[in-house]
Order: sequence, then C-alpha cells, then structure tokens
Amino acid sequence: MRGLQGARAYFARELLELVVLIGVLVVFEHFYTLPVPVWIGLPIGKALFSVLFYFIFLRRMLSRRPHHAPDRLVGKVGIVVSRLAPEGQIRIQGEIWSAISRNTGAVASGREVRVLGLKGRRLIVGTTDHKS
Repeated sequence: MRGLQGARAYFARELLELVVLIGVLVVFEHFYTLPVPVWIGLPIGKALFSVLFYFIFLRRMLSRRPHHAPDRLVGKVGIVVSRLAPEGQIRIQGEIWSAISRNTGAVASGREVRVLGLKGRRLIVGTTDHKS
C-alpha cells in the first residue's frame, strides 16, 4: 500500500510540474516565437523522463519494506541518529526508525536507547546508562 500511495503522490507532482511547464511555454510564447518541436518535445520529454525515473529508481525504493517487524524490536538497544525531543530517529539493527522518547528531556544524538514499546509505527524508547 505504501508503494501505491507514494507512486500516486509522485505522479501527481509530476503532472503538476507538466502543467506548470506548459504554462511557462504559453507565457514565453507571448514574447518569443517557439518552434513546434519545442512545444511538443519539452512536455513529452519531461513526461518520459519522469516515467523512466520512476521505473528505474523510485518503484523499488517506495516498495521497500523494513527487514524487521517493529514488535520484534522491543527490548533491543539502538543509537539516536537525530535528537529525540521527544520525537526523532534511531538506528537499530541497521535500520532507521522513528522514535518517541519516554524521558522528560531531549536525548542527544549518539546516545544508546532501549525500545520499550510501540505507538503505531513509531518506537517508544528510553535511555540506557551507556553512551556510544
């Protein structure tokens, strides 16, 4: 499902960019005479590039699933990669996860945290006594 939503959002943005490109060409036409190949070539070239880019790069990236189920990470130790104040990101078992800190203050990058539970797709974490 995540891949399908990402693809829809990507193509919606690309369609908007195509409409803007055509609008720019219309405004530009008032000042300069554009040859027919420019009117045809630029929008078609942009559309082809967008589709090609999607199929080569984005499709695989959008459909990628995490290697670890979040519920199996409870009790594991990870490293804070972006400050938890109270939300941020941690690296655990080679993957970056969104996390919420149970601690009252902010948790700095580089600190070790232990996964205590889940809130949706975010991990609830608490600090450990060790610094990494």
